[in-house]
Amino acid sequence: EDALEPRPVVELGEVLTTPEELGSVGSALLAMAEAGSLPPTPNTSCPVPGVLGRATYRLGESELDVLVAVEVEADTVSAYDADTCGLVVSGPLFSD
Repeated sequence: EDALEPRPVVELGEVLTTPEELGSVGSALLAMAEAGSLPPTPNTSCPVPGVLGRATYRLGESELDVLVAVEVEADTVSAYDADTCGLVVSGPLFSD
């Protein structure tokens, strides 16, 4: 049995609901950054390194505007609340 879960297919702009979906979007943003096709980094006052984009993350009944930050060395993608800069959730970084 393969221990690795398949990467969820998530379109940019979809509401994210799991750490794996966050990881999929982070992986896509990282691929876009490496290809030089990433849109301008969102303006943020949060002191978070590696922010590549924004997303909406559903946490319970709330939908949060989050900053998507990729930590390549740790193979993780994290979502930070765009208003409070607090960590919302982290997920795995998928490699293609």
